[in-house]
Amino acid sequence: MAHSFIARADGRLMCRLEAEERSVLAQVAGEITDLIRVDLGIGDQGLDDRDPREAMSEDPLARLEAETVRARTEAPRDSATKRLFPSASDNDEDAGEYRRLTQANLAETHIANLSALRASLEAAGDIGGEGPHDEIVIERADALAWLKALNLIRLVLADRMGIENDGDFEALQLLCSNDLEEVEAEPGVAGMEFLATLYEFASWLQATLIGALNSRS
Repeated sequence: MAHSFIARADGRLMCRLEAEERSVLAQVAGEITDLIRVDLGIGDQGLDDRDPREAMSEDPLARLEAETVRARTEAPRDSATKRLFPSASDNDEDAGEYRRLTQANLAETHIANLSALRASLEAAGDIGGEGPHDEIVIERADALAWLKALNLIRLVLADRMGIENDGDFEALQLLCSNDLEEVEAEPGVAGMEFLATLYEFASWLQATLIGALNSRS
């Protein structure tokens, strides 16, 4: 069972998560990272339609520049990715210009925050290994990355469940608890009840981290 974040005497922040809880959070963070890379055409999974000379370049700066150009112009297609990279305008030309100027940096920030979350989870022990209540200790300076990564997870889960506001989630909780709706997930796709549980867990963890940040050690 997870223990909420607390502020330690040395100023750092600590929580305890079981191996399975760490594993699920790390997996979801990795899947969202992959979703961003694939949908925006950046990174190792988005190179197929690039110029072969760019794909084979041994110059890391050349590869980075090519990936950045794509990230600036590629509009999100997945509904979840659109929540992570919202359009700045209803005008296609203005929205495209905004993407060109900001989207690459935002993608880099999202991926960095998700990577920081995964690194902290993996540092607590072998992902999927045994040993409940493993301590996760983070510096206060790293708390913002955790908060942002957890928010990304919540946004993607909300999209997958069709949630637009808190009222929608409360209604979904009622349906799940009363077994009024049975959702048959496709093979490899998480069921609605699991997504709701994970959404609630990520929200709780985020809230406890905010509380620990605001408390005095």
